[in-house]
Amino acid sequence: MTFRYSKIAFLLLLGSSNAREVARLRNSADQRKNIRVSNKVEVDEYAAREEIDQWDRFLMSSSFSMNPAPAPAPAPSPTPDKCGLTNKERRKQLFEIISDVSTPAALTTPGTPQNQAFEWLVNDDKFRVCPEEPVCNNKAINRYVAALLYYSTEGDEWVNCNAQTSPTPAPCNPNGVKWSGGMSQPCFAGKAERWLSASDECLWCGLSCKDEEELGKAFGIPAQDPPGCYLTDIDLGANIYGLHQ
Repeated sequence: MTFRYSKIAFLLLLGSSNAREVARLRNSADQRKNIRVSNKVEVDEYAAREEIDQWDRFLMSSSFSMNPAPAPAPAPSPTPDKCGLTNKERRKQLFEIISDVSTPAALTTPGTPQNQAFEWLVNDDKFRVCPEEPVCNNKAINRYVAALLYYSTEGDEWVNCNAQTSPTPAPCNPNGVKWSGGMSQPCFAGKAERWLSASDECLWCGLSCKDEEELGKAFGIPAQDPPGCYLTDIDLGANIYGLHQ
């Protein structure tokens, strides 16, 4: 068996005459140990400083910012339409006007012809009538009454010139259409537009209008200011004969 001893252990075995050498070696060993410990501390401190520097570089880089996230942009303000009104304002004003024709309860009860006609006027009518129509001051009422007539008579089932948005769009023939019972009546001359279309309601097949001046001449009524125009003739013979079964 081979025994290995450190130099200090070997000198201790030789006796006290070598005590000075032993002390020297121990002192030398302690110094080396202190150097190793000191070096380790320096290395650890260096690594710590390096890590801090790396974080500093990262935080200062353009890819990272400690600034708080920007506040969300405020919601855009409602955009006025061609009437100079927001949707909410226009709806409110139209409701006030149409409430002179139908009761508020009928207008706000889902599924009633009045509610269907009002919602069409407000949301779906591409004509986009203004509450204060500069050309015809009761244009909103005219279009509402025409739409009310359409929904009250199941206009989607008409055989001629019903709405294009109907589940079963019928042809639109100003001369009338054939059906199982014969021939429907023709539309009024030149009045051959579909119902609920973006065209003037006075051009819808089966409707005719006269302005206030014409009515005044016919009945001796003085014209009002501002002038208005009115639905005066309604003939659904061109539309409802031969409803789809």
